Formats: sequence, C-alpha cells, structure tokens
Amino acid sequence: MIARFIRVIRTQSSERFIIQAKDGEDSAVLDLHYLSSGNVAGTLVVLDAGSFPDAVVPEILQYVDEVLLPEVSIEHHNVSFTAVRGQIIGDFMPHEEG
Repeated sequence: MIARFIRVIRTQSSERFIIQAKDGEDSAVLDLHYLSSGNVAGTLVVLDAGSFPDAVVPEILQYVDEVLLPEVSIEHHNVSFTAVRGQIIGDFMPHEEG
C-alpha cells in the first residue's frame, strides 16, 4: 500500500511528508505536530488523484503510528489524527522584487 514517506518539511515541532503508493504516485500528504505535552497531532490529506480509497485510511494511520511515531501510539491515546480528502491546487510563493 505505502511505498515510501518523503519528508519535505521539518521544524523543531512539526514535519510534513508526502506519502507515495507502491507505484510511485503521490497519494497523500501527512503533517505531524509534536506538542509540548508529548502528544502528537496529525493531519492526513488523502489526494483525490491518488490510489488510497477511504476504506484504507485506518490502515494508513496505523502504519504511520508504527513506522514514524514509535514514542507515541493510538492505543495509548497520545496521538490523534484528522483525515481529509482533497486535491493540490498549486504552489504559491512570494514574488521576488527587483
């Protein structure tokens, strides 16, 4: 189901990953926020163009929990996720003046 995680952003308290399916397509985006309490809050955006049906979202989140978050777990109630479905509209960056 998941071929790999590609970290695209990392700060002291958060990370963003692109999740690719086994065929190399970008199928989801995952934001993880490490809270001062020791808990983790995550947002999974399942891309419309990807290959993940809604029915596999719980499996994806369990896999994320096991692979990326060894210090917390869904079972211990110190990690929570919000899952949404959407599409990438584009990248927007400030214009350089000059």
